[in-house]
Amino acid sequence: PGFVKNGGTGLALFINDEDCTIAGFKDGDLVLWRKCQGAPGGKTIREALRKGLGVDDEMLDGIMADNLIDPRPVLEPVILPIVDELAVSRDYLAGKLNLAINDAFIVGLSSGIGYWSAVFEERARIRLAECKPFDGFEGTVPEAKDLSAFAGALGEALAFMAEDDE
Repeated sequence: PGFVKNGGTGLALFINDEDCTIAGFKDGDLVLWRKCQGAPGGKTIREALRKGLGVDDEMLDGIMADNLIDPRPVLEPVILPIVDELAVSRDYLAGKLNLAINDAFIVGLSSGIGYWSAVFEERARIRLAECKPFDGFEGTVPEAKDLSAFAGALGEALAFMAEDDE
């Protein structure tokens, strides 16, 4: 819904298990596709948070879902390479295609959108909105932990489509 509201123009950040990918769209067309060089994937981010906070997976999910403990001191240094890559992508699209983009959609994040968004807004003036590809879908929906696999598949499909257009 948010992507449609923006006229099909914006940035999407795909958090996959092993890496992160950024896609840029103008009027619904894919105009940018890049892997975040040197950025951690979802598994690495989760492991760093778990170790940094000294908690198990279940407790980490609870921390990321509510606001009793602020994980940003541990989260921020881990995701800064992703913030930097998204800012570079935004600036590239602004210079090359004259696109003013201040929002990005994130796919594959199981929880903690508020914390991620705060870091992105403070560091790069980019507002994050969580994209839930299964909203409105009737049928069996994957568990949140399986969304990173979906994000990876969606990202690879977009890259394949971009290659076909060239």
